[in-house]
Amino acid sequence: MLVRLELDPARNHLLTAFFETYLALSDKEERMLQTEINNLDPEEEAKVMELMTSYERKGMEKGRREGIEKGRQEGVVKGKQEAVSMVLETKFGAAAAREMEKVRSIHDLQLLNDLLKQILTVGSLEDARKIMNEMTGK
Repeated sequence: MLVRLELDPARNHLLTAFFETYLALSDKEERMLQTEINNLDPEEEAKVMELMTSYERKGMEKGRREGIEKGRQEGVVKGKQEAVSMVLETKFGAAAAREMEKVRSIHDLQLLNDLLKQILTVGSLEDARKIMNEMTGK
């Protein structure tokens, strides 16, 4: 393995990038490699893991940022769902349970914003149902 050659970091990087570019592993070979890495002593395993190319690091960082952004977006949608449900519950009580359940299935932020504005102005549960049906197409 490259680790045992004890090359300087630049040569390690060059060889690692070469192998990753020109000698791509199949899924089966990837699993075999991972098994071998897992069987190494901790010090040698740490050295192997250091061989990750800058491309892998950049890819991992990009994936992490995308995951954080997706989590934020999901949090905003969840908050808006809760706001619409709270308005329904406050105005109409337990009778709006079916509508609150329907709100939890809506994941379009703009639709939830529009729905919240409309629900705030209605005077009856029946009007709220009509608006929800019109806006969701159901």
